[in-house]
Amino acid sequence: MSWVGLIIWKTYNPAINVEKLPAQRSSMQFVRDYFNAIKTEHYDEAWAYLSPAFQDRQRNGYDGYVAWWREANQGGLVVNTIQSRFIGNDSSEVDVSFQYQGKRKEVRISLRLTLVKAGGRNDWWIDRALLHKSDEG
Repeated sequence: MSWVGLIIWKTYNPAINVEKLPAQRSSMQFVRDYFNAIKTEHYDEAWAYLSPAFQDRQRNGYDGYVAWWREANQGGLVVNTIQSRFIGNDSSEVDVSFQYQGKRKEVRISLRLTLVKAGGRNDWWIDRALLHKSDEG
């Protein structure tokens, strides 16, 4: 909601205290929290960071998502960098790189995450993850 919309909304809803609305997390903090949920094996919480459309695009659904991240965690998942590329009112792009020990080799992955405003909440959803770079060393 824009500030103008918020002022108009507040004018017609004077009993609601706008100052008590939760502040939106920065896109970088959101991504940090997402990877923290993964690293602490709270996969259901991490899954909820994905937009419903992105969840629907997961080839093997929730079970495949959990299996992939569980393998990365077993390989000592380390997040190397989280860097903001673009921040807008309704979307944001964040680059993230991480690594883990695969079955035979160390795997290094760089992703570009597209975040969108979460419907009805003052927060983000991950709506797209584009593979930027993948190396097996």
